[in-house]
Amino acid sequence: MGLEALRVKNLRCLSDTTRIPIRPITVLVGRNSSGKSTFLRAFPLLRQSVETATESPILWYHERYVDFGSLKDAINDQATDRSVTFEFSVRLPENAHVAQGTPVFDVAMTLAEGRPPRGAYVKAYDIRCLDHTASLRFDPLGKLLSFHVNDADVLPRDADMSLGGAAFLLPTLLPGNHGKVTYQPVIQALHVDPPKYRVPKDPEPLLAELSRELRPVFHGNTTDDTRRDIGDHLVVGTLDAMWKKLLSASRGRRLNDRFTYRGASGLRFASIVRRTFARLVPWILDAVDQQVADFMNRVAYLAPLRATAARSYRVQDLSVNDVDPDGKNLAMFMRSLSEPEIQSFAAFTREHLGFESKIEISGLHAEILVKEPRGSRYINLVDIGFGYTEVLPLMAILWSTCWRAPRDGVQPTSLLAIEQPELHLHPAHQVKLAGVIAGAWRASRDAQREVKIMVETHSEGLVNGLGELIRSGVISASDVQIVLFDQDAETRGTEVRLAGYTEDGALNDDWPFGFFAPVADD
Repeated sequence: MGLEALRVKNLRCLSDTTRIPIRPITVLVGRNSSGKSTFLRAFPLLRQSVETATESPILWYHERYVDFGSLKDAINDQATDRSVTFEFSVRLPENAHVAQGTPVFDVAMTLAEGRPPRGAYVKAYDIRCLDHTASLRFDPLGKLLSFHVNDADVLPRDADMSLGGAAFLLPTLLPGNHGKVTYQPVIQALHVDPPKYRVPKDPEPLLAELSRELRPVFHGNTTDDTRRDIGDHLVVGTLDAMWKKLLSASRGRRLNDRFTYRGASGLRFASIVRRTFARLVPWILDAVDQQVADFMNRVAYLAPLRATAARSYRVQDLSVNDVDPDGKNLAMFMRSLSEPEIQSFAAFTREHLGFESKIEISGLHAEILVKEPRGSRYINLVDIGFGYTEVLPLMAILWSTCWRAPRDGVQPTSLLAIEQPELHLHPAHQVKLAGVIAGAWRASRDAQREVKIMVETHSEGLVNGLGELIRSGVISASDVQIVLFDQDAETRGTEVRLAGYTEDGALNDDWPFGFFAPVADD
């Protein structure tokens, strides 16, 4: 379960990425300023949003992760609609009690600029599941203005509804005018199996509308409470499945003969389907909010500009569980490792890139030392070359998220997002980097805590190295996805396409000829 795909619209140069699945290994390629970094940074952007108490859904700047400025800065310059949309594809488990089976829900949240002092607000939700669609529009205070399901108006007749309550990222729909949503941070772990869901306040107006729609279906002496109870048991599914669910929820009560005769193709049943989906929207939003927050809270990120190495570091008694995006806390991260972990990390770097590292403490200062391949002694990191300064944080975050045995109370990483892992690496080592990434993912999978890995790169060696691993059977072609970002030089618009490999490791027909060829300036 969890996030299966992400789509963004109007975010910087990305007018519409379309739906990009989250595969075991996803490689983002494209020329400079084509939008691949923007897409990758959407994940740490959403992480910083769900782990911090905010006044609006998205926290556009965080000193540790990424800086998008503000919603105004983040909106695509070419967009006529001054908004940004994040669409999450989430497979909800059955214990969410919103669907039969575990179908995927695509929930798009559109954010628009609010008037000061309010920040960005949720302007719209668009929800898809199977053949059902829901479209909701809100004013800047969160009041529901319009509500359509399967292109029909389902706005409650005599009751107001608005966004309200507490949310991590996607506020739910509640009866009444609330005017303000409390965006709470993820504090306690959400990653449990099976997932546990909060229960929103019963959306009485939506259940009342469903009950009214059921009235002609049953005998005249069927009470309102009985119809509400039947409606309360209806969930999303295919039309045939929803018809069978209605019959079972009716518990042998006789249905109107005309209604029964027309069955799942009748207009009355189509209206019941719409009202059922509408009634479940608050639960869908709440469950998707929890799934997305759980996933994003467990994203790890390595930025392209790593911190400059120092000859020594001031020892700090800080609890360090992960590596900072810029690698600034690398020394204290290494100091926090147990002796078995130190040996495991050394074995990891030795196996994949041939070097070892360790931390040496002297009084209140610590040094990071590295022993090169075939080297006889450890040397201070600043004396051994800039490439090691860049690659050591990369190896540390790969090892800690995918290879290291889980620590008590530390949730498994959901996605590791890496920008330009090949920086300052020799082309031969860039090919080896493919093996490091594939090996790290396989280690996490074998440990039954699979970490998806997303890499933004300019490295032809890394792309070819993954193909060689597929050809040799180390990984499967279905494990790897390439996302091509191609920006038009005149319009500055970016087209996003999916590509991949054949079973023998060759790039498939979707790969553009001459993609890595040099381009002369006009």
